[in-house]
Amino acid sequence: MVSTIIPVHNRPNLVMEAVASVLAQTYRPIELIVVDDGSTDETPMVLQRLGAQHPEVMRVASHPASRGPGAARETGRRAAAGSYVQYLDSDDLLDPTKFERQVAALETRPEWGLVIGDVAIRRVDGSQPSSTIRSAPQLESGFPALLADRPWETVAPLYRASVLERAGPWLPLFNEEDWEYDGRIAAVGRGMGRVDGVVGIMRRRASDHLSGVGRRIRRSLASRAIARPLLLQHALRAGVTRESAEFQHAVRFLFLLARQCGAAGLPRASRRLFQHVAAWGLPIGRQDIAWYGRLGPVVGWRTLGVLSATVDRLRGALR
Repeated sequence: MVSTIIPVHNRPNLVMEAVASVLAQTYRPIELIVVDDGSTDETPMVLQRLGAQHPEVMRVASHPASRGPGAARETGRRAAAGSYVQYLDSDDLLDPTKFERQVAALETRPEWGLVIGDVAIRRVDGSQPSSTIRSAPQLESGFPALLADRPWETVAPLYRASVLERAGPWLPLFNEEDWEYDGRIAAVGRGMGRVDGVVGIMRRRASDHLSGVGRRIRRSLASRAIARPLLLQHALRAGVTRESAEFQHAVRFLFLLARQCGAAGLPRASRRLFQHVAAWGLPIGRQDIAWYGRLGPVVGWRTLGVLSATVDRLRGALR
C-alpha cells in the first residue's frame, strides 16, 4: 500500500485538486492522510467533506495552530500504514501512473530506498502558460549532490516506509525542512533510482509552498540556521570528506548564512553557525572568517551581521 501525506494551510481549492490527483492513481491499494495545519479559512470544512466522500481511503488530522510543514508531515507519517510513502504539497499534483511506475521500480530494486522522476513546473496564476520540466538526475545516492542543492522537488520521490523509520522524524521547521530530511535519508545508506517521464506537477504561486518565506524572512532564517548545519553533518555521516570541494562550498554558505542571521537580529543563530564554519572550514583563504570570529564577541553578533551585510553590498556595487 502507498500512503500519501498532504500538509495544508489555508488552501481549500488547491488541496481539492491535490486530493483528486491521489484518488486518480492507477495503483491500488492506497491511503490518503491530509493534515490541516491550523487553517483559518474554509479548508477544514473542505477536508471534512472530502473525507466523508472517500472514507475508505482518506483520513483527516488537524493541528489547532500552525506548526509548520515539517510537523504536519510528521503527524501524517506516524499515522501512515503503507509500505511506501508519498509526500505531496497541497498545491502540487501527481501524474496518474506515478505510484504504478515507482512501486514497480522499488519492487524490482530492493536496494533502493527511494525512486524519483521528472517534475513539470507550472504557475497557477496563468503567467506561465507552458510547462517546464525539472529532469530527475541519475544518482546512486543523495550525497554529495545534496550539499549544493536539493536535486528534486517534494512531489518527485516515492519512499520506502522502512527507510523513513530509520531516518527518524521530521523537524518542526518552516523552511528547508525537506532538504534536511532528504539529507538524513541519504545518510541512512540506501541507494536511490529514477523512473523515466514526468511523475508530478509542481505549481508555483507568489506565496510558494507551505514553507514559503515572503514576510516571514526572520522565521525562515531561523529554520535554515538549524537545517543547514545538520545537512553537513549528514554528509559527513554518508562519507563525504571535509576536504571535498562540495563540502567546503557548503561551509562558505554557512558563513553567509551566519552574517544574514546576525543582520536579521538572530545573534545566537549567527554565533552557532560561525562556530560550525570555524570547525569545518579549511585553513586556506580564511582571513574573513578569522576577523569575523574576533569581532563577534566584541561588537556583538547582530551588529557584526549588519556591518558585514553593508560590506557585502558595497563589494557588489564595486564589481
